[in-house]
Amino acid sequence: MPKDTKEERYRWLRPILDEDMTIKALAKVSPFSERTLKYWLSSYRKSGIEGLAAKSTRPKAQPRETTIRIREKIIELRKETKLGALKLKSGVLVPAQKKDCGWAIVFWEVAVPLTEGKC
Repeated sequence: MPKDTKEERYRWLRPILDEDMTIKALAKVSPFSERTLKYWLSSYRKSGIEGLAAKSTRPKAQPRETTIRIREKIIELRKETKLGALKLKSGVLVPAQKKDCGWAIVFWEVAVPLTEGKC
């Protein structure tokens, strides 16, 4: 009985390595596709039994992740405007047109000031 993934994969590749079966014939009787068997065989030939170890498919970076600078700006805006995430998301936050009036949110092309009074 195999102890780990490497041994299990090697056990399935053994008939191909011993030239008892072809990849196509093994793909018909095994639960693995021909493409998978070829991939394992290539890895085995390049790196030996260590090449058959399971490799993570998890991305090493998050390309769509929000940058720290933008996150900090959002946190600053939430503190400054006292708006929650949904209100900030539903409108576009822009600086108010008059000086020292803070921020305004644009909903459907209509600016709504966030400060009350003279602005």
